[in-house]
Amino acid sequence: RSDLASKVEALQSDNVSLKREIDRVADLKREADRVTEGLKQKIDGLTRENAILRVEIASLKYGESTAERSRKRTKTEILALTTLD
Repeated sequence: RSDLASKVEALQSDNVSLKREIDRVADLKREADRVTEGLKQKIDGLTRENAILRVEIASLKYGESTAERSRKRTKTEILALTTLD
């Protein structure tokens, strides 16, 4: 009987440790998810900025003003520029 009681006690102690570890890992995952979301937003912003800068460079190279280019650009073309890698 005493042997069974000590096994139960050991298992209960292990369970408490495992629950603490689960909480710790869950906290780490939440933090990683938060950081990942921030990085995705940063990437999106930089991608849009990159597309705009590419258009500016092309305009300077080929002599077309930004205003002229913007008037000619379709909505689909603008969206395509923001998805360039």
